[in-house]
Amino acid sequence: MRHLTYSLLTLILFINISCSDDNKYIEDLTDTTNLDADETKNEVPCAIDFSSVVANDVVLIGCDLDLNGETITLPEHVTLKFDGGSITNGTLQFNGGLIDGELLNIDLAIEGSTRLIDTNYTFDVSKWNIVEGEVSTSVALSNRENMNVAITQVKSLRGYAFEINNVDIFFEIGAGAFGNTAHRLAVQIPSDFHFKMGDNCHLRAQPNGLPAYAILSARKAINIKITGGHLYGDKFEHTYTQGIPYKMHDSGYGVYFRGVRNSVVDGVTMKNFTGDGFNCHSIGRRNADGSVPAGMEENFNNNITIKNCTFEANRRNNMSIIDGTNIIIENNLFLKAGETDTAPQGSSDTVYTWRGVIPSNGIDFEAWRQYDEYGAYHTQYINDIIVRNNTFRNGQKADINLYTCSNVEVYENNFDSGVSGRAFNNCTIRDNVFVNNINRPNLTGITIKEFIRSGTGIDENVNNKVYNNTISGYENGIRFGATDGECYNNTITDFVNGIYFTDGENNLIYDNTLTSDISNSKGYTNFPGGIKAKDITVTGGTVTVYKYPFYAKKINESSGNQAGNGIIFDGVDFNSTSNNSILLLNSQNITIKNSTYNGEVTQVSCEDITLTNNN
Repeated sequence: MRHLTYSLLTLILFINISCSDDNKYIEDLTDTTNLDADETKNEVPCAIDFSSVVANDVVLIGCDLDLNGETITLPEHVTLKFDGGSITNGTLQFNGGLIDGELLNIDLAIEGSTRLIDTNYTFDVSKWNIVEGEVSTSVALSNRENMNVAITQVKSLRGYAFEINNVDIFFEIGAGAFGNTAHRLAVQIPSDFHFKMGDNCHLRAQPNGLPAYAILSARKAINIKITGGHLYGDKFEHTYTQGIPYKMHDSGYGVYFRGVRNSVVDGVTMKNFTGDGFNCHSIGRRNADGSVPAGMEENFNNNITIKNCTFEANRRNNMSIIDGTNIIIENNLFLKAGETDTAPQGSSDTVYTWRGVIPSNGIDFEAWRQYDEYGAYHTQYINDIIVRNNTFRNGQKADINLYTCSNVEVYENNFDSGVSGRAFNNCTIRDNVFVNNINRPNLTGITIKEFIRSGTGIDENVNNKVYNNTISGYENGIRFGATDGECYNNTITDFVNGIYFTDGENNLIYDNTLTSDISNSKGYTNFPGGIKAKDITVTGGTVTVYKYPFYAKKINESSGNQAGNGIIFDGVDFNSTSNNSILLLNSQNITIKNSTYNGEVTQVSCEDITLTNNN
């Protein structure tokens, strides 16, 4: 082993240890008598002689060596180990061998073939010319550039874990647009890499006036882990430049994935971003059927897990999934999505502030679709998603917006707003607890309603299921319509409207328990402007409400003799604690059979009402 430094200790070792090839100490033996080892290191120039190093040597670096801009070419398979020293201001050209991660720094270039002794690298700000705390924009820019140099070098040396803790760093990351621009100006996470932040790691967006940015970004990457730490946006300090080119400044992200596969985000806090805490987008467009174009798999997100994270007060959504398949979102905390003290700002506003902007959801599944004269075809696609064991609190709009997606399973979550959507299919909402936020009245727990595409005339909300949910304190427990859906075994309490019909066809609703003592509460009812209902079957279950257990107004009012049935109630236990009857107004094609209810069924201007075997 070669120890290239000055010290009294090494002089003694040199005198007392044989100078064999395995224990040779190369140094200029200047008189160091009566000097402490640390004093010697600081006061005597570090004159390491790399020319005497031979192949396979292990060299201890115990002093601070300035290479004066030179390139040192090392023999084969040399190992450089940290022993309290440093090497700066030059280049090391390796031919195999190893280097200790503690020797890496912003002023040392590594060339040739080598790798780290330990694939777990611990980041030290002092070695990378990074300045902590509030800094100027130019320093924040240098922070970001130097962080990327560190990550790139560690990855190139086959480092797979990059540990960073006990830091508070601002990065200049402002970008004129999301996409490649925002990624290029972010701290970039490469493939096969674990960016491991500790509990005391705080990374922040330098306040800026640009519409887009990302602190951590990955593009066309695989096998990433981002864990721990705290990421902060500049929501309150941001300059919201006005004008159409800048729009709403709603594309500032904490973690930004574009074309990422087999990756995990675990235990990260993402707070106060001008856009989303986490955003998952694609590169380019999919085929019309949602499949990936041949040979372009790296452009689209697949097999991603986001777990144990906290998303708080992000200005647009706490999380946006724009494109992705096989995504698991579990055990996260979603707080104050779209935070505002007024209504969320929209695309028509001319002056923007820190306040939330639309759509202001906890999670927004919003695949962008192209439209033609036949309807829609896919350009992004969201499919095979699990959302489980998450908690949502104090969001401005929906906790989950199933805007344009398919095969999403939402279960065992705690909500205080609601779950709704626009054009989604084959989704399941089950075994969740909904307790309405008392500060946000007039909400609906779950909304599934039809969406007819004008170009096709086809309902795009099909085959959705809602079951085993507990829903309390909402004006509308469940709004249910669309096509080929099921709604069953739900327990709904303290509502104005329990299950609230919207336009629908071929839906099964069964074994639900509806209970409310609110003075104007109704069990089953419908949108008061009228609905079209075809082949809707409601079976079993109980309704106990203060006013009307079933209140219909303008159901199938203008349907005439439509093919198929309207709504059939079979074996339902209807109860009104105020002894009100079932009330049907201006409605058609309704059957109530094998059921129990108070008093008589009152009908006003109705047709084709069938009452059979009721008590």
